[in-house]
Amino acid sequence: MAQVPKSGDTVSGDGADGALIVVAVPRLTATALTEAAAESRLAVTLC
Repeated sequence: MAQVPKSGDTVSGDGADGALIVVAVPRLTATALTEAAAESRLAVTLC
């Protein structure tokens, strides 16, 4: 199940310090996100 963090759990401002976004995606999309993380500030955790 995907969840959205409560407003007090997120970073204020422009998001430059980080933000949490939880998504439920198909396996193929998860693979693409993991590949994108290799060349960006994106951090991916799979479960």
